[in-house]
Amino acid sequence: DQPQRLESRPEDEDINRVIAGIVSGLEDEAERRVRLRASTETRMIEDLRLYHGQYDAKTLSVLTNNKMSQAFINLTGPKTDAFAAKLSDLLFPTEGRNWGIKPSPVPEMDREEDRTETDLIRAQEMAQSAAEQYQDAESDDPAELQALDMAREQAVAQVDEIQAKIDALAELRADAKRRADLMQDEMDDQLKATNYQAECRDMIEDAVKLGTGILFGPVLSEKQHLRWKQADAGFQLVSAMDMRPGYKRRDPWGFFPDPDARNAEESEGFFYRHLLTKKEMRKLARRPNVDKGAIRRIIQNDPEGTTPQGMASLYSVTGDQNHQVNGKYQLWEYVGPIEAEKLQMLADIYQDQALYEDAPELMGVVDPLTEIHARVEFCQGEVVSFS
Repeated sequence: DQPQRLESRPEDEDINRVIAGIVSGLEDEAERRVRLRASTETRMIEDLRLYHGQYDAKTLSVLTNNKMSQAFINLTGPKTDAFAAKLSDLLFPTEGRNWGIKPSPVPEMDREEDRTETDLIRAQEMAQSAAEQYQDAESDDPAELQALDMAREQAVAQVDEIQAKIDALAELRADAKRRADLMQDEMDDQLKATNYQAECRDMIEDAVKLGTGILFGPVLSEKQHLRWKQADAGFQLVSAMDMRPGYKRRDPWGFFPDPDARNAEESEGFFYRHLLTKKEMRKLARRPNVDKGAIRRIIQNDPEGTTPQGMASLYSVTGDQNHQVNGKYQLWEYVGPIEAEKLQMLADIYQDQALYEDAPELMGVVDPLTEIHARVEFCQGEVVSFS
């Protein structure tokens, strides 16, 4: 529950230059991706106009100048809502799960059991043959009869031994089924705690309106709660951070993948833009492992940067405050590969020993072939957090 690094980095000219160099490279790449997505945003805004039943500026100007009716017969909105509702009901039923956990149909234990069952059949046949030979023996020689009896007993013992192995393997299969059921219950509890179905339904609405829906996961969901802890003088109420894996719907307007990649596997990481007010920035400072000094320096100044292309038009269409840029800080989140030298610098500046434990390849000289993935949040020339 406690931060594993300095809450605020030291104030030093050399450190300031290092931070500025790291953030500058990330900001340049983020701005490049924003520029390259301009044509896509134009298409997305047109889709939203049709959904909300609005004419574009040029058409509206023609209708106004010619004193023509400006009524808009909205066919897109109702059909889009109906399709989103149907798709949500099909993929995420209100009762039951649309997923399940089961043991592998061909685990190592199953192949072993199949092999053992074959041995059992062979041993049973040998035992049956030995018993028949003993019963049908016509010799009066005691030594020969004793040899046949020993062969029969050995075959029966072999059958018992193999049967014991099969029983043990059956217990292993039952244990695998029990473990799978427990894992399913645990995952179900985690998904319900993070409103998995609600997040997916929101993502579906984005997908049917814009053609793109973004679902991040698995991500750590941070919830702060109070609990009683035993102390020297009794019990005291302490604050604890509950970390759970989950999924989050992200606004497609803030998501910027690699424009040079053909698919996600080829992507050199992605950027996500958060539009935050001063109040939300102060709330961000309550998270663990966040540079509180950086947030203080940021909110002491007004938001910087120009309004992202297309966001003004977007707000005029939706009227959604989440799309209002004026008076908000643009907090960028980068997730993807990063140069090991930059990550080493951040770990040294913030005295983050836990990072070296999680990524021991950072110790010493880093092989250029080593790819390290990281998550960095930055805003107005400051690194807010990294992991």
